Amino acid sequence: MKLINALRIFVAILFLILPIEILGEKVPKYTKMNHVKRKLEENDNYIIVKYGTETTYGADKFKNEYRQSVDHIKYNGEKVDLTKDFTIKANTTIEIYFSETTITSLNSFFATYDSADPNAINITYINLSHFDSSSVTDTNYMFFKCSSLEEINFNNFNTSKVTGMERMFMECSNLKSLDLSNFNTSNVKNMQGMFLNAKKIKYIDLSHLDSSSVDDTSLMFAGCSSLEEINFNNFNTSKVTDMQEMFYECSNLKSLDLSNFDTSNVGKIYSMFSECYSLEYLDISNFNTLKVTYSYENSRFNGVKSLKYINLYNAKIDDAIKYEIIDLIKANTTVCQKDDFEINANVNYTKECCDYNLETSSCDPDNYIKVKYKKDVTYSYGFSRIEYDKSENQYRSNIYLINKNNKRYKPNETLIIKENAEIKIVFNSTLKSLSKFFYDYYDPNVEYISSIDLTHFDSSSLESLESTFYGCISLESIDLSTFTAPSLTNMAQTFFHCSSLKALDLSKLTSSLIKNTNRMFCGCESLLYINMNNLDLSNVDDATFMFYNMKEINYLEIKETKLSEKINEELKGEYGLNDKDNLLVCKNEENFPIEKYESLCCKYDIELKKCGNYIICKYKETTEYTSGFENDYRKNITFIKNGTSIVGPKERLIIEANTNIEIYFSESITSLSRFFATDKDQKVKVITYIDLSHFDSSLVTDTQYMFYQCSSLEELILIILIHQKLIAWKPCFVDFPI
Repeated sequence: MKLINALRIFVAILFLILPIEILGEKVPKYTKMNHVKRKLEENDNYIIVKYGTETTYGADKFKNEYRQSVDHIKYNGEKVDLTKDFTIKANTTIEIYFSETTITSLNSFFATYDSADPNAINITYINLSHFDSSSVTDTNYMFFKCSSLEEINFNNFNTSKVTGMERMFMECSNLKSLDLSNFNTSNVKNMQGMFLNAKKIKYIDLSHLDSSSVDDTSLMFAGCSSLEEINFNNFNTSKVTDMQEMFYECSNLKSLDLSNFDTSNVGKIYSMFSECYSLEYLDISNFNTLKVTYSYENSRFNGVKSLKYINLYNAKIDDAIKYEIIDLIKANTTVCQKDDFEINANVNYTKECCDYNLETSSCDPDNYIKVKYKKDVTYSYGFSRIEYDKSENQYRSNIYLINKNNKRYKPNETLIIKENAEIKIVFNSTLKSLSKFFYDYYDPNVEYISSIDLTHFDSSSLESLESTFYGCISLESIDLSTFTAPSLTNMAQTFFHCSSLKALDLSKLTSSLIKNTNRMFCGCESLLYINMNNLDLSNVDDATFMFYNMKEINYLEIKETKLSEKINEELKGEYGLNDKDNLLVCKNEENFPIEKYESLCCKYDIELKKCGNYIICKYKETTEYTSGFENDYRKNITFIKNGTSIVGPKERLIIEANTNIEIYFSESITSLSRFFATDKDQKVKVITYIDLSHFDSSLVTDTQYMFYQCSSLEELILIILIHQKLIAWKPCFVDFPI
C-alpha cells in the first residue's frame, strides 16, 4: 500500500513539473487554457496583413496559384470560408495560416497581377514575424506592385535559403523605408530589379547583406526617384556580371560611394547611371570595365549633369567609357586620378584626391583623425559636448566637422556611430594641443574606441599630448607613423590606462623639447612593444611613474634614443623596468641604465611575443665560426640565437651537432644571394635543415646561388619566400641535392 501511495505522489509531482502533452502538443505548466485551445485549433505559422481600404474577395479568389500552401485565414478572430465571397473592412487585419510547416516559395505571394491577387494593391501593412520562412528559397516578385504598402515587419524572417529576390519590392511605390538588417542573403544569386520603382524610399542600408553569391544587380534601384543614400559598406560584387541600369533614374541621388565594388567580371553596365540628374559625387576608384561590352547606343552616364567630384584613382577603364567621362567633366569638376591616368578633357578641371564636401562644393581640409569604435555609441548632444551635462567640451573646441561614411555632422549635432564604423574628426587649422582629447572623464564613449589613426593629422604646431588617450581601455592600435610633432613639450599621461594596447611606435617623433613624461605609459598593462628609437628625451625633468604597471612589456627599442637622468632614475627605480626578466632591449651601450639587459635588436613579432624575422638552420656536425657568422652576403644579421645564448654576428660561434640556431634580422632585406653558398662559407655543407617560414621576404628581389652546393641539406621550408617581387632566383638551387 505504501508503495502504491508513493507511486501516486511521484506521478502527481511529475504532472506538476513536466509539460502536459495534449493531443501531441507540449504545453508548459502555466499555459492558460485559452492558449491551449488556440493550439488545438491552428498552428503558429501565419502572416498578418492590413488592408487600407475596404476589399472584397470573390469565391475561391484568395487562394490563387501562388498561395496553394494557405490553409485558411482568420478575420475578426473567426475562420473565413474561402469558397464564398467575403469582405475586409478598411484598416483591419487578417491572419493567413498555412497547412504546411515547410514553405519553399513566396514567389508572387502578394503580387497584384491578374493571375495573383489584384486586391493586394490595397494592402498597407504586412507582418512576417510569425511566419516560418526557414525553408523558403524563392521570394521573387513577392510584393510586386503593392503600391499602397507602407510598412513590412521582417523580424524573425529567415532568408538563409533564399536564392532569388528578383523584383521583390518592385513598384512598392508607397514604401518609405525598409529594415533588411536581419536578412541572410548568402545564397541569393539574383537581385535584379529588387527595388525597381520603389519611388518613396529615401535610404537603403545594404551593409549587413552577404552578397558574395549575387551575379545580377541590373535595374536594382532603377526608378527609385526619392532615393538619397545607399550604404554599400561590405557589399560584395565580385560575382556580378550584369549591372545595366542599376541606378537608372535615381534622380534624387547626390552621392554614390562604390569604392568597394569589384567589377572585374561585369560585362554589362549600359545606362548604369543614366538620368541621375542630381549626382554630384561618384567614387568608382576601383572599377574595372575591361570586360564590358560596349554599345554606342547605350551611354552609361546619359543625363548626369551635376557631377562635381569623381574618384578614378585605381580604376581600370576602357577608352570608350573614358570618353564618356570626359564629357561629364566641367570647369568646376574635381577629378581624383593617378598621374599616369590620362583624361584629355576640353576644360581645365581640378586634379585632387580628397574628402569632397557637397555642402561646400570643395575638399575638406586634409587634417583629420580617424577613429573606430568596437560597439554602437551615441553622442546625443554632439561629439564636442559633454554627455552628462550637455556643456561644451573645451578640449574639442577646434573641431571643424565629423565625417561619417562621407556624411558630414556638425560638432554639436547628434551623432550615432555603429559597431566597427569609422569616423573622421576634421580640423580646419593646426592645433597646439590635443590635451584630454580622448579623455574618459569628459567622454565615457572613448572606452569603446578600438583604433585611432593620426597619419593625416597635422602635428607641426602641436605642443601638448597631456592625457590625450587617458582611459581608452579598449584601444588596440594607434597609428603614429607620420606623427612628427617637432614642437611637442608635454607627454604626461598620454597613454594612461590604455590597457588593451599591445604595440606603440613613437619613432617618428622629432621634438627635443619634451619635458614631462609623468605616467606616460602608466597602466598600459598589455603593452608588449615600444619603439622609442630616435627620440630625444634628454630634457625630460618629470618622469614619475612613467613605466608603472607595465606588466607585459617584452621589447623596448631605444638604440638611438637620448634619455634624461630623470628617466634613467625611473627605469632603475621601484616602479621602473628593473624587474622584467623577459625584457629584450635594443640599445647602445651608453643610453640605458640597467646593465643586466644585453642589447638585442630584432623585428619584434607581437603575435608570437618574441623577435620575429629569423631563419632556422641545423648543422649535422659541431661547427665553429671563430670570427663570427657574418660575411659579405650576411651584412644584415643582428644576432644569432644559439640554444639559450645570444651571439653577435661578428662574435665566435660554436654550434653543437644536430641543434638549431636562429639567425635574426632587424629589418626586411632585399637580397639573400649566396646566403648559404659554399663559395663564401664551406661550413654550410653540413647543414641538414633550413626553415624560412619565420623570415620576412616581402622585399627580397634576389636569391641567386642562395643554397649553392648545400650538399647535406635534407629539408627546406620556404613557405613564404617565393613571391611577386622576386626577380632573380634561377641558379638558387645549383648543386642542390633534390
